[in-house]
Amino acid sequence: MRNILFILCCFFSGLLLADNVTVEQAQSLAANFFRASTQTRSASPQLQLVWDGEDPSTRTSATEPAFYVFNRTDSKGFIIVAGDDVAMPVLGYSFENSFKTENMPANLKNWLLGLKDQINEARNNHFTASVTTEQAWKNASDVVGDIEVELETAKWNQDAPYNDKCPMLSGERTVTGCVATAIAIIMKYHEWPDCGEGTLESYTYKAANGSTQTVPSHTLGHAYNWNNMPLVYDKSTSAESEQEVATLMYDCGVMSKATYNVASTGGTGATTQNAITGMINHMKYDKGARILYRSWYSDSEWHKMVKEELEAHRPVLYGGSNKRNEGHQFVLDGYTSNNYFSVNWGWGGYSNGYYLLSGLNPNDQGIGGNTGGFTVGQDAVFGLKKAESSSEYADILAIAQSTEGGKGLYTNEKNIQTGKEFTVYVEHVFNFGLSTFNGEIRATLFDKNGQVKEDISEIVQTPPLDPFRGVSGTIPCTITQPIKGGDRIKMRFKGSKGTEWQVIPAYDESIPGEILVREEIASVEEATSFTYNKTSKIITLNTAVDIAYKLTSNDNKVIKEGTTDASGEIKIDTNELEAGTYTIVLTGEEDSKTLNFTIGNK
Repeated sequence: MRNILFILCCFFSGLLLADNVTVEQAQSLAANFFRASTQTRSASPQLQLVWDGEDPSTRTSATEPAFYVFNRTDSKGFIIVAGDDVAMPVLGYSFENSFKTENMPANLKNWLLGLKDQINEARNNHFTASVTTEQAWKNASDVVGDIEVELETAKWNQDAPYNDKCPMLSGERTVTGCVATAIAIIMKYHEWPDCGEGTLESYTYKAANGSTQTVPSHTLGHAYNWNNMPLVYDKSTSAESEQEVATLMYDCGVMSKATYNVASTGGTGATTQNAITGMINHMKYDKGARILYRSWYSDSEWHKMVKEELEAHRPVLYGGSNKRNEGHQFVLDGYTSNNYFSVNWGWGGYSNGYYLLSGLNPNDQGIGGNTGGFTVGQDAVFGLKKAESSSEYADILAIAQSTEGGKGLYTNEKNIQTGKEFTVYVEHVFNFGLSTFNGEIRATLFDKNGQVKEDISEIVQTPPLDPFRGVSGTIPCTITQPIKGGDRIKMRFKGSKGTEWQVIPAYDESIPGEILVREEIASVEEATSFTYNKTSKIITLNTAVDIAYKLTSNDNKVIKEGTTDASGEIKIDTNELEAGTYTIVLTGEEDSKTLNFTIGNK
């Protein structure tokens, strides 16, 4: 019989299985964290579990908390430890403040419940811990890194005296709200403006108790005495200082069209769009300020952007919403070398500390480094600074669904071919900027590395789009270049005053923002496998589509050559081959693979 010898190299990838973390394990980690810290080093730190994110009325013996919050009782400080080792071990911490659970503000509670959603979704989808996360659990004391930027911002709150000028509702004073409090803290940091300008329009809203409330128009122009607004208010603060901050807070709330409510019914709400538009129109802040969404960027890009703002001494207004559509808004005012960001919750300093912006390490999500659905709803305001005369509004477009729905970016063509026209559907392109968009869009072909290959449509002039208004349509497209694996179609735009074409991202991961023209071809090394049938003496190689192959003998005689079809299969009948050594070379777009085999004498 003929003897066929293959020399194979294989590898195995081990899975790091995630597991729940018990309260005892979490407390042990917390103790070690504080014991190792140079700021709070103690032989035996005293800890108290103050919250685990679970509702006592629905808790069962099978409940598995997503996190544990421990306060130190012998010193200042708190730590939030993940309840599953699929997540980073330390979700948040402070060496200076305590974590207060009584009357917890909505922004803090909703943010932490968002982290709970992340961890529980990872559990439900049986995610495994990345190597980075696994190493973090082994050495949690060093995971947070060193503080690199730390800006001092006001430790203000939402109740008295800050809400002294907020409306009454059913005999109770409403609170300022997290948005008004956050932008007031940022304005205090900059100590700007000297005074507001213009008149804030009257508006109505439906309160949480079902009543319709009207907020009267409000004229600005009074000076802000920043020197008389201390960073911390206490019992020794003068009545004049209390009135100063109450005036600022009310101006910020009405400017943001706040829906005033009492704390017990969820508190006062407002939108980031209204707040920033108001700061530009009435508080002399720069028109270049822009609201950007984390889902549009990789984690490394997003962290870099936020850090650059903080390095420029601009506290960042940060927020978003969780799966229950519960909003949160707060101020970022610092960061560490390991991407923990200092958060000012606007709660009088309580629970201020360093937090991860996502409980899951980006590496947990595989190739691409974006935490995907775990950061849906997060946004930040960039460029929030004193107005500059030369600045312009930023043009910002995204593909998003309207109230009637929409499929995003798609085509009904199943087999896109070079030189053959097809139609791209856009549902819908929305203006996420703060001013009316006038400009152009077009469809563009990108390669798998994100490089532009060619524009494949004519330029389309959009109608004027007011902020948060959209347009849909169809665009005829033709690809003229050869199509390769990983090629994809994206939309690009250019504003009327712009000079460069920019990609239009999808608003979030649930909306298609690109069309994959051809599946990305795996490397030949990854795609190739083989079998040998001892009975038929046939070698079968299974590889990718359009792979060139050449079988040669040891004297370089070509025995067989060709290109794989849709099956990706190559068959070699060794009955037809003489004894000797043979080489088959498989060549793809970017790599090749060589296999040698020997046929012995009968």
